[in-house]
Amino acid sequence: MPILEKWGIVPDFVTSIERVEATGKFFENTSKEFQEKFIKIHASLQHERVINNSFGNKILVMRPYNYNKYLGLNKYGYLGIGMSAANMAYELAYFLGFKKIVLIGQDLAYAEDGTSHANGHVYGKDEVKYKESDEYVTKYGGKGLIRTTRVWNMFRNFFEKDIESTKKEGIETINATQGGARIEGAIEMPFNEVVKKYIPRKKKRKIKLRHSSEKSMEKDLQKAYKKINEMLNYGEKIQSQIEKLFLKVAKEVEKLEKLNQENKLENIDYNKLVKLSSQIDKIKSKIETKKFVNIYGDTIQSYLVNKELDLAKIIVKPSNTEIEKKAKIIEWIMQHKEWLFMLAGSINAQRIIMQRSLNPLKEELKKRNLL
Repeated sequence: MPILEKWGIVPDFVTSIERVEATGKFFENTSKEFQEKFIKIHASLQHERVINNSFGNKILVMRPYNYNKYLGLNKYGYLGIGMSAANMAYELAYFLGFKKIVLIGQDLAYAEDGTSHANGHVYGKDEVKYKESDEYVTKYGGKGLIRTTRVWNMFRNFFEKDIESTKKEGIETINATQGGARIEGAIEMPFNEVVKKYIPRKKKRKIKLRHSSEKSMEKDLQKAYKKINEMLNYGEKIQSQIEKLFLKVAKEVEKLEKLNQENKLENIDYNKLVKLSSQIDKIKSKIETKKFVNIYGDTIQSYLVNKELDLAKIIVKPSNTEIEKKAKIIEWIMQHKEWLFMLAGSINAQRIIMQRSLNPLKEELKKRNLL
């Protein structure tokens, strides 16, 4: 944005998806007068430094996470499955129905001289430094390799995935960056050629946003309030069941550790461990239901994948002898102490955030006599 303002280029839309405070710099370094000439599209979760410095028409758009979709406000749409503001802009172009989408400024790699950003960029041209984890990818134009970061490469991969999908709908993607990393699936073409061939020399039309009616908006506020309460009550019930089982497992683990210290492993009650394992399976069945996945799945998935990989090591251990079976059940129960603790904690963390966000909604409904 600051570079566009410097050269007097007015966009139609600017997308913003990053949640970090530093993103606020882009908005602080762009004048209010300039921002009022175009529409800002913010992912619904943004740092306050961004929102407080975003002026003029703006849209807060829900990202396509299951817990957002659970609210049932589908008519407003969803945007922001990708990892960067540029990935989000590509999605926007797709949803607006364009059949040709042009990428520019998507280097997604270090320059030949090692700089990471363009001159005049808010972060400065040397903001990102080489790291050992950096990768090499094919250069724009296809000749040779160029160095990139894992994050930039992730952005590139998202473009490639989207380009492959949109091709099936007859959409053509042109990469007019003229440098950096090759984005597979995109046609490489210099920007001046793109302008001559595809950009009509006519005055742009002003884009007008549609607004919901007051009555429709009030119904949606009530619907959201009801749904969030439903999510909270459901989470509280499941969390309570997990916590009760955690206390049982923790008590049993304590006994196992004590028997081990006293060299009395022959006193272990294996029938009790099998029953606990069965109760753990019931909890696992509950968190695999569609309702749980839709409400809490996005919060717990990264933690669960990590823990399930640890548990998989136990599952594949041999259990041909009685001793092996007993050793396996002991390890299984002990590992699930942390699994249950963290699962309950993750649900609780999401419930706290939902409760916090429910309070201003409740006040708004009170103000409108809609509660």
